[in-house]
Amino acid sequence: MKPKTGIAAAFVAGLGACLALFMGTAKAQDDYPAKPITLLVGYAPGGSSDIQARVLADLVGKELKQRVLVENKPGMSAAIMLNFLARQKPDGYTVATTPAAALFGNPYMLKVDYAHTDFTYVSAFGRLLHAVSVRNDAPWKTFNEFIAHAKDNPGKVKYATYAPNSTTFWLMRLLAAERGLDWTHVPYNSDAPAVQALLGGHVDAIAVASGQVPFIVSGQLRMLAVFNRVRMPQFPNVPTVEELGYRIVNLTQMTSLTGIVAPKGFSGPAFRRLEAALAKAYRDPSFEAQMRNISSPIDLLDSKAYETEVAESAKIAEKIYPEMMKDSK
Repeated sequence: MKPKTGIAAAFVAGLGACLALFMGTAKAQDDYPAKPITLLVGYAPGGSSDIQARVLADLVGKELKQRVLVENKPGMSAAIMLNFLARQKPDGYTVATTPAAALFGNPYMLKVDYAHTDFTYVSAFGRLLHAVSVRNDAPWKTFNEFIAHAKDNPGKVKYATYAPNSTTFWLMRLLAAERGLDWTHVPYNSDAPAVQALLGGHVDAIAVASGQVPFIVSGQLRMLAVFNRVRMPQFPNVPTVEELGYRIVNLTQMTSLTGIVAPKGFSGPAFRRLEAALAKAYRDPSFEAQMRNISSPIDLLDSKAYETEVAESAKIAEKIYPEMMKDSK
C-alpha cells in the first residue's frame, strides 16, 4: 500500500501546486494593474504614433489609477518593437500602439520574428493621415506641379518618409512606377525627423503621417495631396491623389488603422479592464481634440472587429505585396 500512498500524496501535492498557480494567476488578474503598464511605440518621439500614445497613456493611467509609461522602440518600421512585444508575458503590463501596416506588411519586406497572428488585438481607435507636403516657399503650388518637376528632373528630387518600407514609401514607389519618375527616397524613423529634414532643406518633400500637421497649420509647410480616400476635414482644399487622377493601390485605408495590441494570450479580467479604460479614453474630449489636431480620423473598433480587419488586410497583402516588391526592384 505504500507505493499507492506515495502516488496519492504526489497527486495531491501536484494538484495543490496547480491550484496555487491558478489562484495566484487569478489574484494577479483581479489586482490588475498592480504595477505600471508600459505602452510601446515603434517610432521615435514626436511623430503621430508617439503623440497619440502619450495622450492615451495619461488618460488610461488616470482611469486605472496606475502609471502608463510610454517607451519608444524605433527602427525597422516598428518591427523592432513588435519583435520585442511578441516575446513578452501576456499579462497586460506590456502593450503597444501600432499601425496595421507594421503587423501584416513587415513580414513581407523585413526579416521579423512575428506574424500578425502573434498578438492579441485589444481595440483600434483611428487611422493615420498620409500626405505629401513641401516647404511653404517651394515653387510648387500643386501636387501635379511637383510631379511634373520630378518628371522633368530625373534623379534630382529627394523625398523623406517616416520609415523604410513604410506605407508612404510604397505609395511613392507606386507613383514613380505609374508616372515614370526617378527620385530618391530618404527614410527616417518617424514623422518628426523627416519634417525637420524638410524644414532644413535637406529634402524637397515629405510623404509622412500626421506629425506634419502642426507645421501645415503654422504655415511652414504646404500640403499638396493626401493619400487617404477622402479629403481631411481640417484641410478641405487639399485634394486626394485619386481625385487628381492617380490610379495607385490605396494602401492607406488598410495599413493606417491604428490600435492597441498585446502579446498573444492576453485575456480575462485584466484584458477587460484595459479594454474598458481604453474605450473611455477614446471618447475623452482631450483625445478627440488631439486626433483632430493631427488630422487623424477616429475609427473605433472592438477587439473582434479590429482582429478581423487586420486579418482581411493580411489576405489582400498576400496578393499585392509580393507584386509591389517585384515591380519596385
